[in-house]
Amino acid sequence: AKLKDRLHAFITEVVTRYAPLNPIWNIVSSIHLNEAATLSPEAMVQATRIAAVAVRQVQKNAKLLVEVGDPFGDIPPDASGAMNAIRYLRSLVSEGVTVDIVGIPVVVGDAARGKGTRDLMQIAAMLERFTSRKEMPPVVVTACGAPSEPHPEPGAGFWRRPWGTESQGAWAGMCFQIAMANPGIQAVVWDRLRDDAGLGIKNGGLFATDGSPKSAAERIVRFRRRIRMPLPPLSTGFVRSAAEDS
Repeated sequence: AKLKDRLHAFITEVVTRYAPLNPIWNIVSSIHLNEAATLSPEAMVQATRIAAVAVRQVQKNAKLLVEVGDPFGDIPPDASGAMNAIRYLRSLVSEGVTVDIVGIPVVVGDAARGKGTRDLMQIAAMLERFTSRKEMPPVVVTACGAPSEPHPEPGAGFWRRPWGTESQGAWAGMCFQIAMANPGIQAVVWDRLRDDAGLGIKNGGLFATDGSPKSAAERIVRFRRRIRMPLPPLSTGFVRSAAEDS
């Protein structure tokens, strides 16, 4: 009861303060992994429900986001009661907890559990596992990131070659294309803006500590410009040829 009351009071205070900005509210993040507190699966769902109700009591039409952790399923369920991301999301649906967006982090090149480097096809397959479910709300990649320097721990891995500014940039461009090619993905957000500011993977910023843009920033900007350009109309000859082939 104390946790419930404190959770409701804290969320109400924060939402009341920032509601005029009309943000998207990330009401819980990785709660199903039991990293901050040990909760039963039922308590995880109940805490999410309390957060959702508290936000909407203050801001009726608020957009609610639930961010999952370990989307690749690297961390096995254990005695603490942790469960995988898809099972948690299915529990929310079955218990009638309504959210507008599911957030999925895609961070590689780090030694932390669930953040080791993996093939781009594994990333595409993971995103497909989430977006292909009919009950799944729209999905946003809430933290897309890779480092511009290699991690000292060998378990962090690398992509094609040891991590550097060029490999980070190449990975960023490819990962954004893979994510945005999935019709279930609504947006992709980079993990960290600058190496020395905010939270996120070490050396994972789009800008170096001196403020200079890295290759990843330039590639993402170019990709964004390309997808904003409207597709050209089909030529008459192409349409006629396609009709004849059919």
